[in-house]
Amino acid sequence: MAAHELSFSQPPQWALIGELPFSSVDLTAQGLSLPCNMSRAASPEHSGYLSVPCSADNDRALKKWLKKQWHLPLLVVTMNTVNAGEYIALLRFLRQDLSNTTTRLICFVPPAIRQQLLPELSALKIHHLYQLNDLQADFLASLIGQEWQEYSAAEQLRSRRNHELELLTFLARMNREAEFSTQQMAELASLLQGLIQASALLYVNDDAGLCGVYPPPLAVSQSWQNIAEQALAADISADRPLLLQLDRSRQEHSAASALTSHPISASILFPLRCYEKTSTWFIAFLTEEAASQLDVARLSLLEKTVEQIRTQLERQLSESRLKIQYQRLQNTLSRLHQTQEQLYHSEKLSAVGQLAAGIAHEINNPVSFIMSNFEPLDEYIQTMSRMLNLHEEFTHAIHQGDDVIGSRLRQQISQEREAADLEFMMEDIYSLVNESKNGLKRVSDIVTNLRTFARRDGLETSAMDLCECIHSAVNLMKHQLNSGIDTRTELPQSAVIEGNPGLLGQVIVNLIQNAVHAMQGHGVLSVRLYQQDNIWLLEVEDSGSGIPQEIQSKIFDPFFTTKEIGKGTGLGLSTVYSIIQRHQGDIKVSSVPGKTCFRVSLPAHKTD
Repeated sequence: MAAHELSFSQPPQWALIGELPFSSVDLTAQGLSLPCNMSRAASPEHSGYLSVPCSADNDRALKKWLKKQWHLPLLVVTMNTVNAGEYIALLRFLRQDLSNTTTRLICFVPPAIRQQLLPELSALKIHHLYQLNDLQADFLASLIGQEWQEYSAAEQLRSRRNHELELLTFLARMNREAEFSTQQMAELASLLQGLIQASALLYVNDDAGLCGVYPPPLAVSQSWQNIAEQALAADISADRPLLLQLDRSRQEHSAASALTSHPISASILFPLRCYEKTSTWFIAFLTEEAASQLDVARLSLLEKTVEQIRTQLERQLSESRLKIQYQRLQNTLSRLHQTQEQLYHSEKLSAVGQLAAGIAHEINNPVSFIMSNFEPLDEYIQTMSRMLNLHEEFTHAIHQGDDVIGSRLRQQISQEREAADLEFMMEDIYSLVNESKNGLKRVSDIVTNLRTFARRDGLETSAMDLCECIHSAVNLMKHQLNSGIDTRTELPQSAVIEGNPGLLGQVIVNLIQNAVHAMQGHGVLSVRLYQQDNIWLLEVEDSGSGIPQEIQSKIFDPFFTTKEIGKGTGLGLSTVYSIIQRHQGDIKVSSVPGKTCFRVSLPAHKTD
């Protein structure tokens, strides 16, 4: 290939160590100029040759110079028999000591030295090795041109790979981010501009407002805003990831050429969509050279990038919506728990209302006999008061030495004692006091049980003894378990479970209450508690009329009741079922005429 046939988008960058057997005019005629970044040791002579003298000082200078030429694309070395050893050492220094493997080497040497270098071509990575007598201006220009084109192509490929790697790294990082910010969108715009070597890339928001122009120092201006509006007027269907415009006569291309001082021949429109709504636009303007490099692989990468960003934006929007929905569900669940707690408490108060008449009668009995005890106690207190007064008068008379009054008082005391029957009175006082104390204790127990049952409990659970809970519930129901009902309990000494005492007490009271209503005041009530494996089984059985088969599947439904209107809420067994489920337990019913059994299963408390 002749040197004059070479054309360069920019002058080749090369350097020389050694001498050229022609002048700079000869090189210029071939379309090349002498290198400008020569070593200080290299100096043009009057004949126009360039030479580097061989000396120890110059060797150090050349090594210092080579250290600074890490990105030097091309180095031409001319050797003769005198300087060959020193120059070969410099090449080893370049490749081995400096680890420079990118600079391309062209060497011209005498035939003898060429034979010496052939075995070291691979180690020294010499791209071209010619004889010194082949060194002519046109031949050197041709070699430099070819090497420069290969270097430029390799640099473009390396730059492209770097841009692709940066873009893929960015996308991978974005997949781990919770939010795609405006700053990250600007970073993406800069990466896309570098990848396709756009002369200008516009970053436009969903309102067609211009947010940025890349690469810097291109500044956002009204002119670029107008160009963005013109580009966005193009028709792009919703299913296309990008739109490539190759008409260089388009108005926005001409306007962009004027602003960038580059002839714009193509543009690419990137719509970033999120659920069919465009959130951002990227508009890239390309020269003819940049457009020619848009091969299928690069366009495919652009399309996949747009699709990846779309997936990321949709994921972020979905996560944001999901968080909002989750918070709403949390609030709803919290309100549901509050409503459930209120329902439990309301049903408990309803049970208290049903218990009220019986409890009033149960409290009235001990209160009545306590009140009846006060009348004889009052008489006994008056008698004892009179006797105490007589004893004081008698003691005073004895001290005064008045035997007549003392004798009379002694006789009165004796008569009062016989009339009052003091021994019987003292026994009766103790009996009346004990009866009153027992009655008051019974009232206190009833009030305590009622207060424990009716209090508003939270929904928290802890280790508890189910036997104590059953005893408390049975004691609360004693007024309804009259002489007509034979109550039988079979309980172990202790049954520890994880539960809420107030809620489980409500369960037991409701089941006993239902049994009492079913037996209508006469029958046998059995309360049994036993363990099977890690499960405690509580059975409440009555000898009532039973539950019809057709409604057994409905008795746990809310608001289902067989009682007359106004006599039942229909929430008792529904509340029982809900409480048992909350304790990870189960409740079942089996019923035939004359026998109904509710069986509650609750997991035993697990100990570490």
